[in-house]
Amino acid sequence: MGTAVNLWPLIGVAVIIVGFILRFNPMLIVAAAAIITGLAAHFPIDRILTAIGTGFLKTRNIPLIILLPLLYPSTKRLKTEELKNRSTEN
Repeated sequence: MGTAVNLWPLIGVAVIIVGFILRFNPMLIVAAAAIITGLAAHFPIDRILTAIGTGFLKTRNIPLIILLPLLYPSTKRLKTEELKNRSTEN
């Protein structure tokens, strides 16, 4: 007949679906899914991490995407403080 196809690497799709349903951080979901998929495909860990690192280096705007959620709470706090100061001045 033929050789059997290994479907275990598709578990990464399930990780992404569950992660988005539970509203986890999308960057962590994708990174976890990539690692789990690589392990399910029997790739060595160094090859998985090399592929992830190469992907990060090829897209230069990834650090910006990672930092934006960290900057949002501080920006919101500054705006709130500014509104409080303006309300007490009048």
